[in-house]
Amino acid sequence: GFNRTEIGIIAALAFFSRKGFPKRGHPKLEGLDEGSQMVVRTLTAFLRIADSLDRSRRGLVEHARLQRGRDGLVLRLKARGDVSTDLWGVRYNHQAIEKLLGRRVILD
Repeated sequence: GFNRTEIGIIAALAFFSRKGFPKRGHPKLEGLDEGSQMVVRTLTAFLRIADSLDRSRRGLVEHARLQRGRDGLVLRLKARGDVSTDLWGVRYNHQAIEKLLGRRVILD
């Protein structure tokens, strides 16, 4: 089974994967230490990116890689077909994602 911290992280991820953003002092983060809150912020950003990359619900993105680049994090994609709708989702959420990760995100 999961311990209390892991259950708290899972619950927060389920909440923040669709609503709001995990800010310090948010009631959904209550009881989580600073390290666990960082895990929630980071995984929330990844979930938002993943969800945005299938915005069209057609499964066009086959592979995504987020790497450190000189000017920030670089998101590289392998896709089949037109993914402009999916990329729009990432661009739409990019400021929040950048804030959660603490780095600029560049689409490549």
